[in-house]
Amino acid sequence: MLGLLAGVAVFLSFDRHLWWLAIVGIALLINQLADQSLRVRLRVTCGFAIGFWLPLLSWMRVLGLDAWLLLSLLGIIPWLAIAFVGLDSPKTREYVVFAAAIVVMEQIRTVVPWGGFPWGHLAYSQLDGPFVQLARVGGQALVTATVILSAAALREMLLNRRLLPIAGIGGLVAICSFIPAAATSGVIQVAAVQGNVPRTSGSDITRAQAVFDNHVKQTLTFVEQVQSGTQKQPALIVWPENSADRDPLHNQVLAQRITAVAQQAQTPMLIGALVYDEPGRGPTNSALLWRPDGTISDRYNKNHVVAFGEYLPFRSVLAKYVSRFEQVPWDFKAGTKPGVMRLSAATFGTVICFEVAYDDVISKTINQGAQFLAVQSNNATYAHTRQPDQQLSITRFRAVEHQRAIVVATTTGASALISPSGEVLSVSQNLTAQTLAGELPLVDTRQLVDRIGNLPVYLAMFLLLGNLIQTRFRRSATVGLTT
Repeated sequence: MLGLLAGVAVFLSFDRHLWWLAIVGIALLINQLADQSLRVRLRVTCGFAIGFWLPLLSWMRVLGLDAWLLLSLLGIIPWLAIAFVGLDSPKTREYVVFAAAIVVMEQIRTVVPWGGFPWGHLAYSQLDGPFVQLARVGGQALVTATVILSAAALREMLLNRRLLPIAGIGGLVAICSFIPAAATSGVIQVAAVQGNVPRTSGSDITRAQAVFDNHVKQTLTFVEQVQSGTQKQPALIVWPENSADRDPLHNQVLAQRITAVAQQAQTPMLIGALVYDEPGRGPTNSALLWRPDGTISDRYNKNHVVAFGEYLPFRSVLAKYVSRFEQVPWDFKAGTKPGVMRLSAATFGTVICFEVAYDDVISKTINQGAQFLAVQSNNATYAHTRQPDQQLSITRFRAVEHQRAIVVATTTGASALISPSGEVLSVSQNLTAQTLAGELPLVDTRQLVDRIGNLPVYLAMFLLLGNLIQTRFRRSATVGLTT
């Protein structure tokens, strides 16, 4: 029961200003695992993972109870592996190994199965706490490890009256507070258009046309405001993912309408579109930088397509038994090149929807010169759930981690303008047609995390491997002495 309570505490820490609950929840988990048999540890970690993951992914219920439970299992099962990390009368070494195990587990869950699902990293709970600044040094791995070690220090202080570990954490907090913000090299005016989607039924073609029409209408309303002087002229207008769902590269009418809007705006537009490069094959989920003269100067094809949403693993088997998979009639093709695009005023990086949760996808754009970021998303399915807010929190984390301002455009919410410090400068209302416009700072410098990549994860893996080898040698030596 206490394991379940610890999981619920960690889940609640993902709400704003409750970051400290993650430390309390992990401290309670460690206390329940210490000096216990493997069977007890498995029971405790199972309860913890259920209390954490089931409410965290409750937004999946809109797709069905089975979808919610199956996706939750992808989060729950990896936590069971943590039960195999012994905490026998834990001291500093055991706590460090425990933290490394969770870092490695989170990384594995980011990769497998089927490309992974990087939701629910402990680091994302720390947005409004002091440790988030450590993301600039070692990414989400370092932040997660710090949460675990802080929980261990809290336990040691309360149970064993050891003050040195908590003093060390306090010193780390002090260091975090002195990390200076990245220097800016200029500013850029941007606009994010949220056109909204129809809430009525209809064919896919009818709904796609309505979504496109909504974004055209909302953009033209904004252009009128620019022309009247009530809004500033933007250097970039961003439309959401799937705002042009009928392939503007092969639909002349759509292409002409987009060009007409861009000409009226006198501004390049980043268009979210499905593009069918090869007849009879699945599309790419693409971002097109559309110029007022009708040319497309840059194109990004989503690198990390989502299993069961954009492609179907084991299609020949699953499609026979699950009728819902008929809604995924083809497999999207994944792109291979980073989303780096160039304007006259700046270079920016673009990612699409859930890609914002994959740190390597964003790092590639930063390392190729992105001075700010654009995130295009379509969260219409989850409009009445926690999902858009959770994704916005991950986006804020990325802003801090890479010290880049971010413009977020979604079909229904939450669109936002985010500063490099993770502050939400403006955010849209849910299920409304709205345009967010404002000035974002440009940053040229790369953070240490962009330079070292996954080095903190590799160090955690090395530490785990070293601990395993040392444990085996110790056991062998013990057996030799007893014989």
